[in-house]
Amino acid sequence: MVAAVIIIGLLCLSVSNSTEMIVLASDPIPMYQIPIDEDMQAHIWKVCQENDVSYELVLSIYVTENATKLVREVVKSDIIELANHRNVWRQKGYPDEITYDLLLEFRWNATKAQRNFLIEDYVDSVTEYKSYLEQRFDDVSWMGGK
Repeated sequence: MVAAVIIIGLLCLSVSNSTEMIVLASDPIPMYQIPIDEDMQAHIWKVCQENDVSYELVLSIYVTENATKLVREVVKSDIIELANHRNVWRQKGYPDEITYDLLLEFRWNATKAQRNFLIEDYVDSVTEYKSYLEQRFDDVSWMGGK
């Protein structure tokens, strides 16, 4: 049994020639009762895990922006862009709280959210929704077990 686990682990490592984190298909995925379908939530979760971005943050951004027609490639690009900007600001020595605000300000400027929100209202809305999701974590359903 141990040998099988080691072999599977080695196969996973040899297949992945990038620096992306390996996300196992068996990892349970939290599914929130929000206006984003479960298939897209699973995609968002996977890309967030690969890029070390908060799943709840990304869900909160899309819900705040009333994003109803999410496209996988665009979602992946959005998350990678957030991760890249976060990494740059962290390398410059900004603390996490400032980096979080800078990420939301970047997102606000990069999207049409500025048409519907003042920057302060956008940051507050995303932050409040993220907090709401995090508080509801015990009530989520799980795709793939748990």
